[in-house]
Amino acid sequence: MLSLLSLLSLRSIVAFILLLGILLLGAVPALAEIRLEVDAERQWLRGKSNDVTLSLLDEHARPVAQRTAVISVEGRWTDAGGDLQGRELKFGADGVLRLEGVVVHSGSGAFSLQLDDGTTLQASTRAIHPMWPLLPALLSIAIALALRQVLLALTLGVFSGAWILGGGPLVAFRIAFEDIVATTLTDPFRAAILLFTAALGGMVAVMARAGGTRGLVDMVRHWIRDARSAQFATAVLGLMIFFDDYSNTLLVGNTMRPVTDRMRVSREKLSYIVDSTAAPVATVAWLSTWVGYQVGLISDGLKVVGQEGVSAYATFMSSVVYSGYSWLAMVLVFALVLMRRDFGPMYRAEVRARETGKVLA
Repeated sequence: MLSLLSLLSLRSIVAFILLLGILLLGAVPALAEIRLEVDAERQWLRGKSNDVTLSLLDEHARPVAQRTAVISVEGRWTDAGGDLQGRELKFGADGVLRLEGVVVHSGSGAFSLQLDDGTTLQASTRAIHPMWPLLPALLSIAIALALRQVLLALTLGVFSGAWILGGGPLVAFRIAFEDIVATTLTDPFRAAILLFTAALGGMVAVMARAGGTRGLVDMVRHWIRDARSAQFATAVLGLMIFFDDYSNTLLVGNTMRPVTDRMRVSREKLSYIVDSTAAPVATVAWLSTWVGYQVGLISDGLKVVGQEGVSAYATFMSSVVYSGYSWLAMVLVFALVLMRRDFGPMYRAEVRARETGKVLA
């Protein structure tokens, strides 16, 4: 009986000691966790200057001030002060360190910081070859030329750009939809363009289904007698619809296409005429959606240089005469139409359309 009591007492003492140890360990303050945040471009181009901001934060997202760290980089990084490898960095009172003009000469973009208390913080960016950003545009152009599918070409171009940006196919899907599609749809300016284009395209389609396009063809048939007059009428109509380049393209292209097809004008020539009387006309017209955008930019520029009292619209109107591309594009269209001069691929397309009746290759 005595031995049993002694055993129970011993167990109680051991349990008490263990419980006391656990409580004491819980009372010991844990070391503050520090994390590193990197504010920089998602992609860095090797050999090109980049700016990066490093921030030290504790577990409560408060800045960790006045710390020093030694940086270790993968590959070779430099800035205005020379090689960055092994350099001692000093964080400010706000826990922030700014590195300007950082150039990644080699390596993937990974780096680490060893703080003065021995803590090592890992971080990384993605450094890619400067030629990679050209791939989406080249891919889109190649697919459009090879398959003649513009929407497919643009979609694959966007996806390839997102792949390069994210570093993998799965991340590319997220970037494509979240950072590109969602951003576009939520931006008021771009969303307005999409809605306007969709509504205008629907109106043109309704007009065509209702017979409006055929009625127009019948109305102008008596004075459009050959390919040159059809091209001239298309160019004139392009000048008349000056308030928006999207409206110009949709209305003129869809309205005059049956007319030019009947007169054996190639679709390539029709596209050229429509394109050269869409944006060029809208950019120099006295009132258009382009003018509103340009006046907004000019107004911001005048504020920067301290000329708030100067009329932005008057400044725009004064600069219209210097819009060399717009004026030359419109003059060249009428010159080619009236002189019946074509060259290069346009000439071959016109010969094909006249001789075989195939307006589209």
